[in-house]
Amino acid sequence: MISARSRVPAIIVAASALAVTACGSIHASGVAGAGTVSDQTPAKAEAAMVEAYAVPNANRKLDGAVDAQLVTNGAVSRRSSFGTGTDVWQLHPTSPQAVNCDCLIAYQSDLGRSEIIQLPTLTRAGSQVLLPGSAQQHTALDAGWVLVAQSGSSVTQATFSASKPAMITPTHTYQLPVITPDPVAGVLPKGYKGIGLHIGPGLVAAMIQTDGGHLIALASTGRGAAITDLSSGLSRRLAGYGELGAASLAPDGQIYAVAWRGFDQGFTIKILRINPTTLAVTKTFDTGVVPGQLDNSVVLSAGSGNAIISLFYGDEHDVTAKLWTIADSSLRTMATLPRNIALDASVIGGDVYLFGGPATNQVSLLVIATGALTRDVPSLRTPPGSWALSVAAA
Repeated sequence: MISARSRVPAIIVAASALAVTACGSIHASGVAGAGTVSDQTPAKAEAAMVEAYAVPNANRKLDGAVDAQLVTNGAVSRRSSFGTGTDVWQLHPTSPQAVNCDCLIAYQSDLGRSEIIQLPTLTRAGSQVLLPGSAQQHTALDAGWVLVAQSGSSVTQATFSASKPAMITPTHTYQLPVITPDPVAGVLPKGYKGIGLHIGPGLVAAMIQTDGGHLIALASTGRGAAITDLSSGLSRRLAGYGELGAASLAPDGQIYAVAWRGFDQGFTIKILRINPTTLAVTKTFDTGVVPGQLDNSVVLSAGSGNAIISLFYGDEHDVTAKLWTIADSSLRTMATLPRNIALDASVIGGDVYLFGGPATNQVSLLVIATGALTRDVPSLRTPPGSWALSVAAA
């Protein structure tokens, strides 16, 4: 969901309706590393945007519906309904590094399968396609008419039909390697009685397409982690780590990935810089944040630097958001944001958009160059009773 844009942006806003009110208040306190905090709308002209939102059944155990509409200059120009049968409580934005991906992944509980929802854009109608396999997928890579998604122990590449986007044809299958427990991160604590973690391919946390067209998958089991070039078959263990979060290919041509040890709460979350050709870790950055209450991690490409790293942690009543920027081979604190401002982020041009979780239907904007923060941008606010899931350039 990364895109360069002009000063007149085209924004996609995806939202999912809330059945309960958010806990805790949202404070308009100062921002460490930020220049100013404002509640005023930034002086930017409105352009086209897509608002996708879910209407859940009052009973959380039942399915709801997902709708999306394309809004141009304040008027609805196109509307798509994805019908019922979608478990709206399990909606996920797809990999933020997917350049042309204006998508959500939703779990269909009535079919026991996952689906990808392509949101309507200025040039494309929305579509809804079942993903291969029966697992509840959280990660996919969508570049134009090509979809890549995990299916059990493999990753399937498929193409959409240009005339019938709801039709998808598998074209290639990549086998994921077996990840064995890491000798350090994979050691279970004495007396551990939690869910048994097995040896296997693990869960793909992120997928990346390199400038050379190679597909790279980062996967972890909780006891081990690996990065694999699906195109060439080269795979490397990420030694010392058992869990992986978000990852992205940055403007410097390197991959940046979030990694930690799930069974060592004193081991702080690290950012790994990885060479996309050799898959070797060339540098490690320490965030100083322990993984105990990590809710979400985001790694985003930023034109003004190499990457923006976002960690969101806390509990349902009190979420802390911290941002770093990686530039000149150093990790620099960009901002510690007001509590409960968001649970997710995206970069569009020179701005960071903050949304999700305790922010409910509000979207905030942080200008990278100046550090100026605008809380709750009215033109990006999603419908009452909803919360934003995704923000991307159309």
